[in-house]
Amino acid sequence: MGEILYLFLISLLASVLGLVGGLVFLYKKTWENFLSRFATSFAAGVLMFVSLQNLVPKSLHYLGNVAYFYVLFFLVLIFFTKVLLNKIHEKSHTARIKGQIFFLVFGDSIHNFLDGVAIGTSFVINPVLGFFAALSAFAHEVPHEIADFGVMLKAGMRKQNIIIVNLLSSATAIIGAFLAYYLSGIDPFAVGIFMSISAGVFLYLAIFEFMPNFFQIRKHGVKILLPFLVGVVLMFAINQTLPHEHDEVYEGDALEQHQN
Repeated sequence: MGEILYLFLISLLASVLGLVGGLVFLYKKTWENFLSRFATSFAAGVLMFVSLQNLVPKSLHYLGNVAYFYVLFFLVLIFFTKVLLNKIHEKSHTARIKGQIFFLVFGDSIHNFLDGVAIGTSFVINPVLGFFAALSAFAHEVPHEIADFGVMLKAGMRKQNIIIVNLLSSATAIIGAFLAYYLSGIDPFAVGIFMSISAGVFLYLAIFEFMPNFFQIRKHGVKILLPFLVGVVLMFAINQTLPHEHDEVYEGDALEQHQN
């Protein structure tokens, strides 16, 4: 029973408590205004770095070089799905914003679920390793939540709804942790596919939705690009300073299991 409680607590650290960072920004009026203005640029930097530095390399460990195909496939699939949705809704501004929020929450839910899988699997090997996995996931989650909150604020969502949506998305990490704990023999190929989907979703959002465009640069100048650089540098610093022992949980035999 104590083991289950410990796994739940570290999963909570990696998921729901990551909302604290976003909540601080959400209820500070001056910070809220900043988020509404520059959050999409910051989100582009965070999501692009996480995709290229974390999700794509990890999916390569699970799938081999075919992972590039899956990432590109899901990116293109989401792009054409969005084009189709825009046509159905006559390219209205509201429909466009709702599409962004849907894909953002979808990608975050997958990413959080995979964080949970890493935590649960690391915990099976060593509870201390599970704690470091949770700590790393928490540190990645805080800037994610800040970026997500800002994008949703810009979309006109109510604060209460923003909290509920992000709470539900974050809770998928707990599901992933306990699933991996009880099914420690989870198929590495399936995990690799989930990572590829998440990478494709995040790259789509970063490139096609959140990157500052020409008109924004003309209006705000170079300072519109600064949040993008802050997002990249922040995620780089987190990656360099926190331990990532849990990255090796499946790496030793993932490809071998898939090939067999």
